[in-house]
Amino acid sequence: MKIKSRAVLIVSSFLHMVMWAVWFIVTIFKLPYAKNAIKKVGEVLGIPFLELSAVWLLVVLISMLGFFFSLYIFLIGLYGDKEFKSILRENSIGFIKMSSATFENIALNVIRKLGGVKDARVIIKIKNDEIHVAVHATFISDVNIPILCEEAQNRIVQSIEQCTGIKTPVVKIIVDGVQSAYRGRVE
Repeated sequence: MKIKSRAVLIVSSFLHMVMWAVWFIVTIFKLPYAKNAIKKVGEVLGIPFLELSAVWLLVVLISMLGFFFSLYIFLIGLYGDKEFKSILRENSIGFIKMSSATFENIALNVIRKLGGVKDARVIIKIKNDEIHVAVHATFISDVNIPILCEEAQNRIVQSIEQCTGIKTPVVKIIVDGVQSAYRGRVE
């Protein structure tokens, strides 16, 4: 989920939680204006609401359900949907569930085996049963970065597809910086 959509979901569900909590408090304590509002609805519908104590219980239950539903949506917006952080494959014997950490480790192993990479961090996104890889790397200053990046992309695609059988259509390499290979002398 995109960050803007998630922010809208969090804010709107929070406001709904507040609204349901206020409505719950108003109905549980039978505040005067809540009585008047329910009495007006009863007059319009031709049902004497205030005489039915079951209606008050129903209103309290509905407000509680609304609150917990809003809380659930709030938590989804806050923490995201964790179900899509893995890929589930079925074979003749059962299921194989591969987490995003699996693909991250495969990509990191490929990057570490390449000469010329000082430091790397891998981010995996799973979209429609495909793996999208983003590698943030710091390179050593004496390497040809474009050639090394292209080699890394090809090797990551080959390794992930060979090890897991899952397509990897996108491998982005983000160059975070260049550092010299020289290390100072320790005394």
